[in-house]
Amino acid sequence: MNTRNDKGAFTRRRLLAGGGMALAGATALSLVGCGDDNNGNAGSQTPGGAASPGASATTSESPKKGGTLNAAQTGDSSFNTGYPFSGIAENTYIQQIPVEPLIRYADSLKPTMVLVDQFDYSDDGKSLTARLKPNLKFHNGQAVTPDDVFLGVELINDPAKFGIKAAFQMAFLAKNVTKMDAVDDRTMKFEFAEKLPNMNDFFAQLAVTQRSSFDALKAGKDVQGTGPFKFVSWTPNVSISFDRNPDWHGAGDAGQPYLDHIVVKEFADAQSEALAYQAGDIDLMLGADPTTAINYKSKGLTSVAPKTGLTYCGMNVTNPMLKDKRVREALFLAVDRQRFVDELRNGFGDVTCQPWPKTSPAFDPALESAHYDPDKAKSLLQQAGFSQDKPLPLNSRSPSFDNAAALLKQNFEAVGVKVEIVPMEANAFTAMLQKRGFEGLWATTHAYSDLAPVTNLEVTFPYRIPNISYYDTPEYEAIIKALKQLDPLSDEAKQQYKAFNDLFINDPWLIPMFPAARVDLVSSKVRGYGEYFVTPNDSPNYAKIWKTS
Repeated sequence: MNTRNDKGAFTRRRLLAGGGMALAGATALSLVGCGDDNNGNAGSQTPGGAASPGASATTSESPKKGGTLNAAQTGDSSFNTGYPFSGIAENTYIQQIPVEPLIRYADSLKPTMVLVDQFDYSDDGKSLTARLKPNLKFHNGQAVTPDDVFLGVELINDPAKFGIKAAFQMAFLAKNVTKMDAVDDRTMKFEFAEKLPNMNDFFAQLAVTQRSSFDALKAGKDVQGTGPFKFVSWTPNVSISFDRNPDWHGAGDAGQPYLDHIVVKEFADAQSEALAYQAGDIDLMLGADPTTAINYKSKGLTSVAPKTGLTYCGMNVTNPMLKDKRVREALFLAVDRQRFVDELRNGFGDVTCQPWPKTSPAFDPALESAHYDPDKAKSLLQQAGFSQDKPLPLNSRSPSFDNAAALLKQNFEAVGVKVEIVPMEANAFTAMLQKRGFEGLWATTHAYSDLAPVTNLEVTFPYRIPNISYYDTPEYEAIIKALKQLDPLSDEAKQQYKAFNDLFINDPWLIPMFPAARVDLVSSKVRGYGEYFVTPNDSPNYAKIWKTS
């Protein structure tokens, strides 16, 4: 998916809407979800992943054409839940491979052209004119039209009309589209209820598929897209097959994509998936468990995708034991983040105490640190006169977060704060999260911070107002209010990001443990791997991947 070209550069007016988007929830990062989970997706080049000479996107070998990439996923794909306008974990490959959006965040939040050669906002930001590339065709050879693009907006705003039962997290951006007109057979005009600085978040995730074949798509029989590989077939609970698109609009002088086929094999669980990789039957595993991936790190067969958010400990600031910000800061300082990365992630990913990845304009290099000071934590607790007649409850979504909860308990009790772990089944945990019912502390993961910071602050459960921590200080409300009026890439916005980062450290309501960053496994035969797109969903650049003989 090589979308970079000089003609794709955006003017300041084109950049007016800035930003990015993804799912902050239990499945993947895209247009649908609930807000928190442990599946990450985002990025650019791997920032610190151990990509091998074989897997690396930077290699002196010349790419070879042909061959089949055998990929793996757990669970079966789902075509009738809003795909390709929703992102769920089991749809990762079909979300990334056959379909594309109008624009993309490639290696930053500065959009690049994908399916359009014009993408201009009006001076007041209340309309957008976009023009499809000339001769742009779906995999079946039929022309892509504005009406095909409009399908996604219509479906997100009224899923029942299309026989879809789904709640789209990014619907608030879709609902901002009040009118869509086809100016001609390539040109579209979108009108908006108001100027939103993060409307590009929507278009960078809005995949384009053919309206006339959508019923066949819902049945898993046909997926019409424009990507470098075209959908061939789906055998439920067995595999999904893709073939090279010989007429891909993004081929360029290199003649990408290089592979002839991609076959995604479906496994019942991560253990069987890992065994297939070990046996050499699988070339690519997205999101390998760190305990599995560590066995291949020294061989250079691992690649860490960029961070999409945080695995964190939330704090209910209305709890009498957590009202004093000095107590919350003490707990923030009590967490040994280096130990979390070393023991729970087996060294995969960076030590961090901020939600933002390096691709975000809110990223602060100074916050890529452990920020661990148990002595100061004890002092702050003493200053606050902290005492407790019962332990703080620490809810854990079991079994995924039990080890993290156990390590948190050790860290907190080392500075004098007693906690009691409360294991919870996943669905019960999610229900508690949605109703903001946690009494004290909880351990989970959020996503969305790889995209427009204002989208993260407006949408995800840990940050939005009202949020699950009941944190809504005037300073915080002012930051969100200001960012809703600012270009996400502007200097003025960056001043607000600094204000947020200071608040996040000094008056915390969340405690970072380690980054949400996917660990991928590739075989020794794979080349050209290691470049990731921010949208969609931390997608590898499949067009650049090739295999040795």
